[in-house]
Amino acid sequence: MGAALAVAVPGQASAAARVDNPYAGATAYVNPDWSARAAAEPGGEVIADEPSFVWMDRIAAIGGTPG
Repeated sequence: MGAALAVAVPGQASAAARVDNPYAGATAYVNPDWSARAAAEPGGEVIADEPSFVWMDRIAAIGGTPG
């Protein structure tokens, strides 16, 4: 019986399979604080369980750094 050994070759990246929708089947995060605030408003229960998103257009936006 022989043994197999997988060796990574520097400089060669493995390509991920391309999919039409990378979010298909994913579960989005629902912020419990936001959900509670929404539910406390008249009619807010309609959107209380909807996930919320924040788009970061640059790394500096995370730390609040201008630019």
